[in-house]
Order: sequence, then C-alpha cells, then structure tokens
Amino acid sequence: MPGFNDTHVHYEPPSFVLPWTDAAGIRDRQQLSELAHTVAEESDFGTGWIVLRNVPHDVAPTSLAEIDSFLPSTRIPLVLVFQNEHCGMANTAALRCAKLLGRGFPLELRGAALDAILACVVDPPASLLRQFAKLGITSIQLMGHSSEKTAIMASMADQGRIPLRIAVALDKTSFVSGAHNSLPRSADARVRVMALKLYADHLVDGDTAWRLPYFGPSVVETWGAHTLAYDAGVGGIGGSKFSDVDTEHKDVSTKAKHAFYSVDELTTWIERAEAAGLQVCIHATGDGAVRGILDAVETVTKKKRNQLPSLCRHRIEHAELIHPEDVPRFGSIGVLASMSPLHAPSQYWNSDCGYLKHVHPGLWDTRGFVWQNLIQTNGRVPLSTDYPVVQANPLCTVHAAISRVPYIKGGPSQAFTLENALKGYTAEPAYAEFQETRKGTLTEGMLADFTLLSTDILAFRNDREQAMAALLKSVVNMTVCDGHITFLSPSIELQALVIVPPAPVPPRPRARLSNPSHPSVEFRVRNATTPADIRTIALVMAKAALCNPGLNDWNAFGCVDPAGWYIGELVKPQSTVAPSMVACIGAMVWTESYAYIGHDHCSRHHQGKGYEALMWHTGMSHILDRCNNSNACVATDIDPEEEAELHYLGFKPSYRSTRLVASLQSPRIVPEIVVLKHPTTEADTEVVANYTATLNSMAELFVEYTGVNRPDFAKAWFTQPSAFTCAYRSPTTGKLLSVGVLRPSAGGYRVGPLFVCRNTLELHTEAAAQCVLHHTIQALATFAIAPKPKPKVLIPESEPSSAAVTSVNVTSALAIDVPDTNSWAFRELTNMGFAQMWVSLRMTTTTFTGANLDCTCGLVSWEVGP
Repeated sequence: MPGFNDTHVHYEPPSFVLPWTDAAGIRDRQQLSELAHTVAEESDFGTGWIVLRNVPHDVAPTSLAEIDSFLPSTRIPLVLVFQNEHCGMANTAALRCAKLLGRGFPLELRGAALDAILACVVDPPASLLRQFAKLGITSIQLMGHSSEKTAIMASMADQGRIPLRIAVALDKTSFVSGAHNSLPRSADARVRVMALKLYADHLVDGDTAWRLPYFGPSVVETWGAHTLAYDAGVGGIGGSKFSDVDTEHKDVSTKAKHAFYSVDELTTWIERAEAAGLQVCIHATGDGAVRGILDAVETVTKKKRNQLPSLCRHRIEHAELIHPEDVPRFGSIGVLASMSPLHAPSQYWNSDCGYLKHVHPGLWDTRGFVWQNLIQTNGRVPLSTDYPVVQANPLCTVHAAISRVPYIKGGPSQAFTLENALKGYTAEPAYAEFQETRKGTLTEGMLADFTLLSTDILAFRNDREQAMAALLKSVVNMTVCDGHITFLSPSIELQALVIVPPAPVPPRPRARLSNPSHPSVEFRVRNATTPADIRTIALVMAKAALCNPGLNDWNAFGCVDPAGWYIGELVKPQSTVAPSMVACIGAMVWTESYAYIGHDHCSRHHQGKGYEALMWHTGMSHILDRCNNSNACVATDIDPEEEAELHYLGFKPSYRSTRLVASLQSPRIVPEIVVLKHPTTEADTEVVANYTATLNSMAELFVEYTGVNRPDFAKAWFTQPSAFTCAYRSPTTGKLLSVGVLRPSAGGYRVGPLFVCRNTLELHTEAAAQCVLHHTIQALATFAIAPKPKPKVLIPESEPSSAAVTSVNVTSALAIDVPDTNSWAFRELTNMGFAQMWVSLRMTTTTFTGANLDCTCGLVSWEVGP
C-alpha cells in the first residue's frame, strides 16, 4: 500500500534544543564546573546533551569522576570539546550513550572515539526517523519547526541520513525572520518548507480552548466506567467553569476569551503567509477557534479572488469541536481538517475521560471529532498522530478511526470506513501538501513510496471487527521511500529483492540496492572469500563500530564457517573505482543444531538506508540454508536496549553477560599452571606429545562447556598469534581443572574463554574452585604485565607486503565477559578488583541446552558466539 504520511508531528530531539555553549573564557576547572552546572539548571530538558566548546586545554579535568561531578544529575550527558576541536572529554552518561564506556579509551578522546560521542548529539534525529520508517511511514509533516532545526535536517538529507520525506510548517519566529526564503522549498527536496504554523487557542480538556456558547441542561451521563455530572448553564461545562466559554463575543477586531488572536489578526497572518507562498496550519481545538479561522480564510479569499474556495489548502489542526453550522464550510471554503483519531476518547486507546468532562454530553457526538460529518459535506480530513503526544504507529491511528462508536447510545456514528481511514493516512496528506500528483497512491508514474504489511487489511474492508483485529496483529515488513528500502523485516524472504549474479565462491547470491543519494551507486552483498576480507571485517569494521575484538581473533574466525562472512559494498557499475566496504556481518553455522549471527556493523553515515536489514537477511538466509535441523538454535548478542527489535523475529532473552575490567597488581604463576606453548622443534617427540595432549584436553573442555562440537575452532583459537593460553592442572590426577585464553586487543587484553571445572569432584567445594579461578586469572595477568614486544597483527599474504606487520599499544587491563548465570564467578572476580563496565544480552530463537554456564566464567567472544 502507499507509504503512510503523518500530517502532524512535533519533533524536539534534545540535540536540537540545547545549544552549544562557548567556554572560551573559562580560567580554571571550578569555572568550567560552574558553567556546566548553570547550563544544565537553566535548561528545561533534563535528559538532553550539554556540550561545551572551546574549552581551554589547561583547565581539562583530571578524572572521569571529576567530569561527572560537574552536573547535578548523572543522567545528563556532558561533552567538553577543546579549542582545537580535535579532542575532548565526556562524562559517564555520554560515554554510555556512545557505547564507549569500559572499552579502554583514555580520558582524552580523539579521532573515532570523539566522533562517536559527537555523533550522538547529532544523530538522535536520524535514529528516531528510522523508527518512523519501521512503522511504514514515508513522509511526515513537522509542525512549528524552527529554521535552525530545519536547516540541520536539510543538511542531514543532503548526507543521505533522512529515510523519509519531511515537509515543515515553520514556527512564527522563523517566518517573521524571513528564514523561509533561504530554506528548501522545492517539491523535490527531501526536507522542505511548506507552511506557517500558528496557534488560535490551547486545549479543550484544559479549559483553555476558544469555545462557542451552548445552553445544555443539567444531566448525569455515563461513559465506560465513568459517571459524569453536568450543571445546567452556558457552555454545559461542569462546576463553576462557565466563564471559560465565550458567551457574548462578536467583535472580530478583539480577542475572545482564550483566543490567541482576534479574527482580524488571523486574517493578517494568513495574508502574510499567502504572500510568501506558504499555507497556514493553525492549531484550534475549540469550536470558537475553528469558526474564527474559517471566517479569516473566507475574508482573505474573497478579497483576493472574489470567490470561494481558497486555493491555498490552509489547514485547521485538530478541530476537536466544530459547530454544526461550520461543518459544511470546510468544503466550501477549501480548508482542511487535519485530525488525530487517537485524541478522541475511546475504550481502546484513550479511556481517560478528561476531554468529556469539559464538554457537555449534548455536544459529544454533534460537535466532537465529527469526522463523518466533514467527509459527507465534501471536507478533506488528512489524519495524523500529533506525535509525541500519542504513539506514532499509523496502524493504531487507523484502528482508532474505524473503531469509534457513538458516545451517547443512538447518537450519530463518526467512525471512518477502513478505506477512508487508509486514504486519510496516504492520499489526503499528499493533497494537504500539494503532492497528490507525486505520492499518496500506487499508480504508474508516482514516487516509489510504499509499505508492505504482514496482512492484507483491505481484505476486511466489509467487516469492521475483522479489520480491527487485523490492524492490531499486522506489522510492517518493508518500507520503501523513493525506491529505496528504508526498513526491511527479516521475516520476509530475500527473494523479494533484486538479485544479481552470485559471487564466485561460495555460490551465494548478491543482493542489490540503489543508493538514493548517489543514483549511480549500488549496494551489493558478497561473501568474504579471502583472509584479507576476514581481517578487514574483524578489525577495520570493528574499529569503525568501536568494538574491540582480539587483534588476531580473525585468524580463527574463518574456520568456524568459511562461507558465513559477508561484506556490503557500495559499487559504481562499469567503473574502475574499487568498491567501498560499508557493512559486514558474520553468520556462523557451528553445528546442525547451533548457529550464531553477529559482528554486524554498518558505517555510521550509511545507517538507516536498509543496508543493515539486507545484511541481516543475507546472514539469516545462509543459516537457514545450512542448518538441516528445523529446531536449530540461532543466537546473537545485543545491547539490552535493542531487545524489543528482535522479539518480533522470534528471538527470546537467554542470559545477560557483564564486561568486567581490571589491571591486577603483582600477579604470580603457581606450579600447577600449564602454559600452552608450541614446540620450537618437532625433534623432541615428548614435548610435541605433551603439547598435543594438552591442546586436545583444552579443546575437549571447550566442547563440553560450550556445547558446540567444534574442537577444530577451539584449537585455532587457543593457538592464535600473540595469544596466551594456560590451564590449571590437578597435582593429583593430572586433569585440567581450568582453561583461560588471553588475547591482546586495542588498549588491553580480552579474556575468553575462561572455564573452571566446578562440576568435578576435585572442585566440589567453593574454596577449591575459588583457588583455581584465582590462580588462573593471576597467570593470565602475569602475561599481560610481562615485558614483551608490542603484539603484532598478522597481515594475510593477499595484502601488500609493505604492510606486513602492524603494532598496537596495549595496556595491562584485562576485560572478561561473565554470564549472569554464573553469579559465583561474578562475585569472585569483583572481589579480585574487577569493575563492571557494560552489559550485553544473549538472545536465542530456541533454548540451547548444551552449554554449561555454571563452569563458564568468561565467554569465548561476542564476535563469534559461544
């Protein structure tokens, strides 16, 4: 069906509202702290970002705790950008938002780390807009937007970061300043100015609406579980609030009670807007405000062209109360009623009767939300949400529109038909912004803006109850804006996309998407077929996404599932320019019953374009092709905040794991520790035999405790370059009672896996298990602090020999990921001085029973799974 178009959205991300504050004149840290505190206290947005620019370097804080003390709340993200603009600092809240907390970054942030922090200040708008795309929305009309915010969004659109079309109704201040003359106005612009937004009154349920008189009798009425009493008198409003209704006002040159403008003033503003080539979108909830606007538009139109209707398509936003005499005037004057069905009292969506308390029952069905009355008198009724006042889901709005029942038994029905409700969210909004020849219907020549739902809801057009049920069950499978996929649910088949010839080896199809920002560029997915590809995924893409795997983990990645690694590239067809990698994913089939999908990254400037969804599709298709077991478990690790996004794909929470970090002082190795060390020569057969036996024993523990029968991977992992692998061997039985692997990473060491055999008789007591865990950690820490050359990142032979070795600075910090199912290990490690950094959530499609998490003190890796 056509993409949804929400005609009334408010959009106030904190990064737009809170300005950058200049700190150039600060002389010491005390003044810096006072400035940050003042900015936070003066702001009305307590969870917004505070950004201080031009901070002198010599007043920089000396610790993270000191930065945190600058603000009255630990929830407010704070960023300090130094005068050279190339480095800065951030508090804990900001680091957490950017997912940098606990990843080994220094206090002073540079390069990609600082960019990631600052991106959070600018990118929340793009992130929220991507949420709109997930709801099938391809266009929104922003109400009361400032010229500054509009300019930022226009710039984001130029960078390809806006996944839908945005028409803006500027606020009065921006209009008066003339800013509309310098902002995009073209119908082709992704972000453009279309109107001026004004307010004629406030709210009915706040007794601040511009109301007309109504002489209602004293009455007691019930609605749902509510019993409402109304006194007789003017306005019919309960209690002593009759004065809130304008009973005698008739002078168009002065303001009525609760009116923001007189009719003459409204007339002047409409004339000014028309002279500037803009529509007006005027907020009006009371019937008096509605009449005043209709009078003003009629006056302007007759003065301008001496006949009706107006050709400017001016709009009244909300129009919650309309006098019966004014209903046919919408069609005759040419004014649109932009209405929000979720605002109407409803047993389904808005059971609060606050609105009904302030409107006499005699008006409930004759003046309140009279949708059908408007449609039957040739009125145009585009639908909206007024987000964030109510939720943005269009299917809920359509449900509210068709489920409306008379408030008074026997009263007139104002409910939409299903077809009219859908038209009100597609064709009517397009008409409202003069775009009906470009979008709003699925006909030849129209823009390719459409959404694919999981249910054909129009099949129930003749059955209201079934239509209501279908709307509640339906989800959006795909959203396309301008022929470009902006949201793609993994629940639909990859074959629905355009397929180009398969990559050489292995024979997997390459999916293709066009890039709207650069029409000559295509996005293609191919297999990572070479060691150089795998290394790029493991290190280059991981670094761009601020992940931190072991420097040489990639050597073992490929042996899990050589065909399961994919690269997303931007390609210029028929060009000699090398493809540009912008996305990747790993889809590893470990066994017929277990697979893992992860290590999925997309370059920040290419997010929100459908690339991530296509990569996910490719990975899941690979897993489904390779797993013969229909009950196979697919696992992934995510940020807990993303849990809801995977629920509808069938993933369920399994357990959480916590990143713990510490730098241990004066560690030592006890005699029971066995270090896995490759023989320097094959001549000493006894040494070779011991090495082989130890490696085999370690691999057996890996298989036992992960539940994944892949000893080949375990051996590759334990012996990867620059890794330190050790075990605690029982002095009595000679069996291994623990295994730990330490791998250098950027800025520190990753520990994983770490097994302690608590299920053996020798470790049946907590003291014995504690002893083995401590000695194993001490041994790993010994290697971390031991003097040695900088760890080397091995370069595949397929890469230039001039880049044969890369050295990385590594501190002695150990990072280990502990599953919350092993509370014993978490307690022991924190007692040893490990500090909690951040948390990941393991989700699975089915319950995986093979792993022994009671003996797993540290997970193998969040990059590849077990």
